[in-house]
Amino acid sequence: MADYKHHYVKGHFIFGQGFEFKKDPIGFFENMAKENKGIQSFRFGYLPMINITAPDLVKHVLQTNNKNYHKGIEYRQLMPLLGLGLLTNEGESWLSQRRLAQPAFHKKKIAGFQKVMEDTIDEWISKLMDQQRTDIHDFMMRLTMDIVSKTLFSTNVKGKEDIVEDALADAMEMSYGRIKRLANWPLWVPSPDNKKFRKAIYDLNSVVNGIIDERRASGARNDDLLDMLMYAEDEETGAMMNNTQLRDEVMTLFLAGHETTANALTWWVYLMSKHPEIRTKLQEELKNDAWSYANPYLKACLEETMRLYPPVWIVGRRAIGDDQIGPTKVKRGDNILICTKQIHISDEYWDEPLLFNPDRFLGDKSYDKFQYFPFGGGPRFCIGNNFAMLEMQITAVKILQNTSIDIEEYIDVDPLITLRPKGRVMAKLTRL
Repeated sequence: MADYKHHYVKGHFIFGQGFEFKKDPIGFFENMAKENKGIQSFRFGYLPMINITAPDLVKHVLQTNNKNYHKGIEYRQLMPLLGLGLLTNEGESWLSQRRLAQPAFHKKKIAGFQKVMEDTIDEWISKLMDQQRTDIHDFMMRLTMDIVSKTLFSTNVKGKEDIVEDALADAMEMSYGRIKRLANWPLWVPSPDNKKFRKAIYDLNSVVNGIIDERRASGARNDDLLDMLMYAEDEETGAMMNNTQLRDEVMTLFLAGHETTANALTWWVYLMSKHPEIRTKLQEELKNDAWSYANPYLKACLEETMRLYPPVWIVGRRAIGDDQIGPTKVKRGDNILICTKQIHISDEYWDEPLLFNPDRFLGDKSYDKFQYFPFGGGPRFCIGNNFAMLEMQITAVKILQNTSIDIEEYIDVDPLITLRPKGRVMAKLTRL
């Protein structure tokens, strides 16, 4: 590791840096890293935090000594929503779940969903063509909801798309509110926020558990992700997922395969609107008879989008044993933060980091995998990365072939659990 310095960032004697973080989470990390190079520690209320900002330090936590670092305390606030799915589970239980789920996300299996994705996207693009203006983020949320529903369940969510989307949005909002607050009421306390959170989870459980129960009762086999997960067996133990495990994985897939992808696609459309010359170049490339969804320039544009707007903008870990990260002694129970977005736009690691430049990802250029890590890193690298990339590539191609989408206003970020755009993203549509 390089010779880093450890800086202690002072804050309020009671609240630490809690108010600064709450006011501007991303700006907080960017300013802290600029003023204090290397490793920074601070307090978030009564909780001590260690923030790491260099790729080799990130590698140590996420890969080299990953067994010493479990998901951070903020993930506990996701457990009422996600249960013990792959995003929140730990240790041997997580490893068993990962072994069960991994075959369903093999690249060849995901390629089998291409036709479903194409047909679904065509249907939604057709609806889009009937409009002159639309909220493109809302459009992407509904599109990706439909795709994940059909690939998970071989159908949509049976006319309950609005229920699921509203409930998921409420649950995400409540979860992040609980993460940002220094203290929270237990969920059994009948506060307005708790009531809203519990209702959202109840609505989601009703839909998901209903589909699982119907599938179990029918015994029918389907060529979808739920079927793969339902009948997957652990090669070592022969164990299969019970209904609770299935529910938790399905809910995790709803979040990972819906929210994050919709956000990334929205930011891609926004950047295409701000860089019409790049959009035109992509459209010209797609007129070539040899084009494919894996077009290198298209892939580079999507990768550059996720550099500037990583769907998961921050990663948290908790040390389960003592360790040493650079000059910093880590004690059992210490909380580690990694701001993906801050590293992705750091001028220490990128030339002109705020410039949208897809050429960074073309040719022989390569980057440290912990300098650019929109899907995480180490053993907990996102299991659905191939699914997400194929979905984004197909959606991008279909949009480029049919319309130009222009967003006139500046769109700010809303750093919840995922990096959403703030407010509505109204776009003007021009049919090609």
